[in-house]
Amino acid sequence: MKEILKDLLHCFILSLKIFLIPIILGAVVGIIGGLLHGDLYLQDVLSSVNRMAIRISCFGLAIAGIGFVKKGMLEPLDYEEKWMEYFNKFNLVGVIFFISLFMLAYSTIIDLILFQIY
Repeated sequence: MKEILKDLLHCFILSLKIFLIPIILGAVVGIIGGLLHGDLYLQDVLSSVNRMAIRISCFGLAIAGIGFVKKGMLEPLDYEEKWMEYFNKFNLVGVIFFISLFMLAYSTIIDLILFQIY
């Protein structure tokens, strides 16, 4: 149980780092879209960030779903010893699943903030 919680904590920290990608991409897309339309609002930028985060996390969940269905993807990795330094119980598909799930939770929090503000 302790090893699973350690793996979940490592996935949580890794998902926070990876979540910077949709934040940056979504902000750039939202700012460019706002400048092209002539009206730049914070709500539009946050909505763009939220949409980008949902798309990336759903893509990761789809990859994890395919990995759970295909038995070949659950086999040990070529670099099993190196992988065990970071994750004791989770395989690659499990890590992708939990990172995507955490990212979807972050985008839900952003959506709730947008709902409360506007």
